[in-house]
Amino acid sequence: MRVYSNSVNLFGPHAGVNGVTGSAAMLVGGGVANLSIDIRDNVFANSYDNSTVATERTFSINAASVLSTAFADINYNDYYVNGPVPANNFIGNLGGTNYANLAGTPPTWRSATGKDLNSIAANPQFVSATDLHINTSGAATPIENVGLALAAVTNDVEGDLRHPTTPDIGADEVRCHTVIASESCNDFLPCTVDSCNPATEPVVSRPRTLGPPAALRRAPATLRRRAMGWSCCVPTMRWSRQPLSAVRRQAAATWRKPAPALAPRAPRMRLRLRRRPAGLRRASAT
Repeated sequence: MRVYSNSVNLFGPHAGVNGVTGSAAMLVGGGVANLSIDIRDNVFANSYDNSTVATERTFSINAASVLSTAFADINYNDYYVNGPVPANNFIGNLGGTNYANLAGTPPTWRSATGKDLNSIAANPQFVSATDLHINTSGAATPIENVGLALAAVTNDVEGDLRHPTTPDIGADEVRCHTVIASESCNDFLPCTVDSCNPATEPVVSRPRTLGPPAALRRAPATLRRRAMGWSCCVPTMRWSRQPLSAVRRQAAATWRKPAPALAPRAPRMRLRLRRRPAGLRRASAT
């Protein structure tokens, strides 16, 4: 089982739950084989009201039915627990034992799993309880640029490209947070690559035209990309905002076939043969 790049947020009041079966943003059930679970790059946030029952528990992750040997990998996650009763908040439960802290003096969640060396326990700072986008209105958030690049996850939940080396933890990827020095914003130059558009920036100039549609089809591939409004510098191209049909109509309307260049005509030389005067004719033998 692989659990990659998710954002989960539990909040508000709910019916009281006793013991280790308390609420959890991530629940790992029993009956799994050893080394069969891989959990990375997730935000598990839980701020459920845990005050209705004295023994109520609030977990970020609950794996009470498994042992640490079930995890092939578990790392680069954000475990955030913030119920109103601090004594009832736990990072997780593993094998029936509650762990209040991610790291520090053992026993901790990290020492119990033997993994999660790069995981954090911090407020992910979502836009709101129901809007789980990363809040970019202020300072940098704890989950930005601290994840692990996964070959299976190249885009976020909305299709935005993930950072190739240090993606954000969770379902949302932010590539242009102005307070982060490494995330310079879009300069709108189609031939440059920046952190906001790692493949190519959007084409903002009007499409280049080489000729009517028939001419475009005959043109080399590189020129066809330019004519149809694609970026001119990188192999991975992004469509312009203008529909292809509009580009072709514009191309057909604006194209003017250049007049063929005429080669200069060489001067024509004529040879004229003149007859010799009669007196200069060779005398014939008699």
